[in-house]
Amino acid sequence: MPNSGRKEREQTRHRQEILTAAENVFVRKGFFNTTMNEIARAAEFGVGTIYQYFSSKEELYATLILERTDEIMDALILSARKAPDPIGKIKTLINEQLKIFDANKGFIRLMAAEIDTPTSPEETRSRLRSEIDSTYQRFLEAIEKIFSEGIKLGVFRNFPPRKMTVALQGIVTGFVSEWYRSGFQEKLSDNSDLILKIFFDSLEIPPGRENK
Repeated sequence: MPNSGRKEREQTRHRQEILTAAENVFVRKGFFNTTMNEIARAAEFGVGTIYQYFSSKEELYATLILERTDEIMDALILSARKAPDPIGKIKTLINEQLKIFDANKGFIRLMAAEIDTPTSPEETRSRLRSEIDSTYQRFLEAIEKIFSEGIKLGVFRNFPPRKMTVALQGIVTGFVSEWYRSGFQEKLSDNSDLILKIFFDSLEIPPGRENK
């Protein structure tokens, strides 16, 4: 029925508006200092409407973190797939990863500050840790496939693809941690060329050399 489809689209739009408003308020005030009434005002809905979509502030927060994390990881994987070759895919992955972090400082701060706060409900923390880890593992598997492809084509050294993936993300994580610790004093994406040089200087096979 046409009206049913329109209602579903409207509900989806309202749900997204609530999540967007919640992210803005959470980023500004933190999870514990935010109330559902404030989120309702920011979304321009009655607080009762918020509870029609999310049973509690904890559920709203967890949904926001998980869906945004999925969105970011999916965007990274998609961007890498568009590159024409394994080296281009890895370079794209690093560049886009750093750009996305730069563009989402508030969300990164929200995750880092709140996800393991001891006073968070244990059920919420356990769910977040488990589902974020699952999403991250899917991301690592996508990178691993790129390295496997590159080894078969003879453009990467014949190292274990999983180890190469861990090494790459270890470098990225180190830069992200320092960037966060410094209070975002620089553009994280300015380090893209350096990260790629550190990584590829030890991994990429120079033209004309045999893959050993």
